[in-house]
Amino acid sequence: MFYQLLIQRIKTQVVLERVVALILDASISLALSIIPVVGYIVGALYFFLKDALPFSNGESFGKHLYQLKLVDRETTQDLGKGKFEKSIIRSLILITPIINIIDIVYFIKHEHRLADEWVNTLVIKKENQEA
Repeated sequence: MFYQLLIQRIKTQVVLERVVALILDASISLALSIIPVVGYIVGALYFFLKDALPFSNGESFGKHLYQLKLVDRETTQDLGKGKFEKSIIRSLILITPIINIIDIVYFIKHEHRLADEWVNTLVIKKENQEA
């Protein structure tokens, strides 16, 4: 049953776009890590703060390519307004054993991450956001 749900969700465009965006962002973080001396720091900073950088408007590079944006669920303002703690928590959950598996299963079942529930955020398509 879960396998059928997984196949069904992977076929939806939103889920596929979010997964590919995450893979792109993780690849960027890894690529930055190969820079001598400061690479690990720069790569880690990008990974943890990618959605909350002041110039990012709630979009990591991967999200930007797919017109996705991370916003605060209550205010619908993008996360690029200095809400670093939310971006860090979302990223920590991805690298924490067991919790990341629970987060993935939750994402497959509900089409949004458990991490988004915990930090009160939402990933939206840019054209769906009201001005």
